Amino acid sequence: MKKHIRILSALMVLVLSLSLFCVSASAARAPLRYGDVYGDRKINILDATYVQRAVAQLYTIEENYLEAADVDSDFYITVIDATIIQQYVAQIIDEFPAGYSYSYDKELIGITADFMSGKGEVGTPITFTVNGYAHPDPSKTYFYIDGELLAIRTGSSPKYTYVFDEPGIYNIYATMENKWGFSAGYYNMTYEVVEKTDDIKLDIKNITYGPPHSVSPSFEVEVTNAVGECTFDFYIYERYPAGEEEVLVTQKLNTSENFITTSYKDFKMGTQYIFHVIVTDSEQHTAESEFPFMYNPLPIG
Repeated sequence: MKKHIRILSALMVLVLSLSLFCVSASAARAPLRYGDVYGDRKINILDATYVQRAVAQLYTIEENYLEAADVDSDFYITVIDATIIQQYVAQIIDEFPAGYSYSYDKELIGITADFMSGKGEVGTPITFTVNGYAHPDPSKTYFYIDGELLAIRTGSSPKYTYVFDEPGIYNIYATMENKWGFSAGYYNMTYEVVEKTDDIKLDIKNITYGPPHSVSPSFEVEVTNAVGECTFDFYIYERYPAGEEEVLVTQKLNTSENFITTSYKDFKMGTQYIFHVIVTDSEQHTAESEFPFMYNPLPIG
């Protein structure tokens, strides 16, 4: 009997020892705590040990807990971070230099551009905006045109302005990554540029929407070269998995300004919607969004 107890006890110790060096595979929840390198919602000497092992290249910290290990917020994980965690556990300090918690969340939603309804013109500055985020900050966004890296921007919803010197169809590509270099994804779009003309036409300059994945999003549409009052016809389509679409909302708004904001409520979680707008000014010039906007109140899959 004693032999069986000793064997059982040894097995329990072995299982416990192995479990200490297995990082939970459960999805990260934001916010996460600095110092909680193991991801068990506690801060103890085990977390300092993980940092020491990682510095010695004996252990790989899981992607979403790298920020937890950088308790001095110097963009590096070193023995200094392990020492600071030890000081916290020993109650020598009561807070980390980096703060209390951080967010781990990242997604690149899409790219919007000036003159969405028409075509950009040669010699006219065009601003491209990436809608997305990559926490922990600071995030970096890389802008490419026809495969050439032209700019690196930081922060959420970064912008890049470019002047095309030749007409043509261009491939606009962007990728975003968080502080530790992990990608939030990529997005590309084609954009047509034409020769500059003297014609002044009504145009949709920009469309912004958000916040991401909200069930009550807001949409702002900005126009240029409008004559008099504008009428904005908004359409929201619900897209089904088989590809069919159904008109969900229609709305007509008038304004004498060059922009308008509208919002919608009661979007369903996990459903894809398409946002479309047609603008008409007082002289019956019209412009409409050239492609529909996909909007997901919650990531699918």
